[in-house]
Amino acid sequence: MTRLRCLSLCACLGLLLTTMACGSGGGSGVAKPWDQARLANTGTDWWINATKGAFFFSVLLANSYADTAGRASAISFTESVINKLTPSTTDPTSLMPAPTPDWPYDPNSTYSVNGPAVAHNNAEATDLVDGAADPLFDSTRSYQPVLLVWEVYDKPNSSPYETMNVKILQMASQANAGQIYNDLLTWPQYSDQAAGGNIPWSQCTGADPNPCGLPSPSSH
Repeated sequence: MTRLRCLSLCACLGLLLTTMACGSGGGSGVAKPWDQARLANTGTDWWINATKGAFFFSVLLANSYADTAGRASAISFTESVINKLTPSTTDPTSLMPAPTPDWPYDPNSTYSVNGPAVAHNNAEATDLVDGAADPLFDSTRSYQPVLLVWEVYDKPNSSPYETMNVKILQMASQANAGQIYNDLLTWPQYSDQAAGGNIPWSQCTGADPNPCGLPSPSSH
């Protein structure tokens, strides 16, 4: 298993970036309130999970983001995705940020080196992450994701190796997006509230266009 696929397995079990628009809107680049947001510092990485409309967002910045700059980067990256949502958004892959010189697509990513990878069900998601896709596709739930979109970016010449693992889950409804946002806290890899977990999450102000205390709107 490659380093990326190992990381992706852990991250896919612990990450998801973004909620698809369900009656929410606004022009591209305009800061808009998020439905919900949570931020966690694992000690070396920053995670942010958020929802907007029928989408669930998750970003993991690894491996050396245990500082204010890393926190701001995670929030800014997530915000840049949410700000692209309009009432007419139908393709969640269009929300994924394009590669930049600072954050190109990870060249070691088997599935997403040329653009976002997509999974429609548990079997496809399991193949994508080279292992179990729970809790993203949990057969014990009464609801399931419609689509998983995944991309991995890496920071060139970084030491230690720094990556940004981004996931977007399109859910069937805004209520479902809120359910998975809360349900993830029952999984050890997401929260200190579950047995074996060690990640304390901070709930951010849902109506704040700059959740988790980011001083001003920014974009990736």
